[in-house]
Amino acid sequence: MQGYWIQWCNFVKNDYSWKTLLAMPPALLSFSLEATYNTLPCPSNLKRWRLTTESSCFLCNKSVCTSAHILGACNVALSQGRFTFRHDSILRELVLAFKDFLFQYKPNNTSHHGFINFVKQGSKPSKSSKKVHSGILNSASDWKLCFDLGDKLVIPAFLTISTLRPDILLFSILTKKVVIIELTSPCEENMAEWHKVKTEKYHTLCSSIRSNGWSVFFFAIEVGARGFCSESVRSCLFQLGFNNKLCKKSLKSLSSIALKCSFEIWLCRNSKSWTHDLPTIPSTSDTSPPVDRDLTNNAPRKTSNSSFSAPANGSKSRSPTKSSSSAPSSKGSSSLSSAVLSTGCFSPGIKEKQK
Repeated sequence: MQGYWIQWCNFVKNDYSWKTLLAMPPALLSFSLEATYNTLPCPSNLKRWRLTTESSCFLCNKSVCTSAHILGACNVALSQGRFTFRHDSILRELVLAFKDFLFQYKPNNTSHHGFINFVKQGSKPSKSSKKVHSGILNSASDWKLCFDLGDKLVIPAFLTISTLRPDILLFSILTKKVVIIELTSPCEENMAEWHKVKTEKYHTLCSSIRSNGWSVFFFAIEVGARGFCSESVRSCLFQLGFNNKLCKKSLKSLSSIALKCSFEIWLCRNSKSWTHDLPTIPSTSDTSPPVDRDLTNNAPRKTSNSSFSAPANGSKSRSPTKSSSSAPSSKGSSSLSSAVLSTGCFSPGIKEKQK
């Protein structure tokens, strides 16, 4: 059972260096390792270890309750929004990464041809400077970012008429390009299956948009319940224009958020109630540029509402924003469990306070 993880395929390996391990809260580190090697004290394992005679799920009464069932397959947990809490927390982190990128990126200048440096006979050419990585998002300067978080996303009628709601939609009217991203947060052993399901689900939508004269780029990405990202996430970010450094930073951030949310789901496995608020990106009113959030000290990060337009080329203005605190609310049942707070875990799923 402990070697079940070797059956996973197409996932990005997490950094388990001593520096990373020592920086993690002990309880979160223990959960991460035990979830990976299937040694969590779930009912199935407790019965196997002869510590109890019962192996059923506390929530749905399924006869065999494994750690994978608790983290990604329990029907009661699904109906209560526990898995939606993790999915939307990851989506929120991904949206913030795209907002930061769209504010700082430089569109490709295709109006002028580059200069040609001729080399004299007998001389050696000078070393060319390192090429800057560019992707799909670098091909336009008028990207509009929409996401299915908080307010329900509606696909603009000029693209096509559809009731489907992808998690992220970017489109450029000048270049007639559309980027569709669908996020899933299953257990790692099911990522390949869900990737196929989501690709088939949005095939008709992509074909419909293409028939209206738009270029469509579709990405189905998966971030595992145990904190391992699929290779599809790295491929998506790189094709969109994220360089290696930004890709690595984003993958680490998404992995951390998924792991912490799953830890909270695990801590509440024997609780019938689930009262965590779904994460949102609140409307704000500050004109300052976005600020990177440090996961180690939960420093605030500037956000904006459910749609975002990339600033024009050379412009430094953006939609109004206002800083928000990442500290969890102290009101009633929305607070994190004491076990999470004692380990210093950051849970993005708690609704942020408005200043």
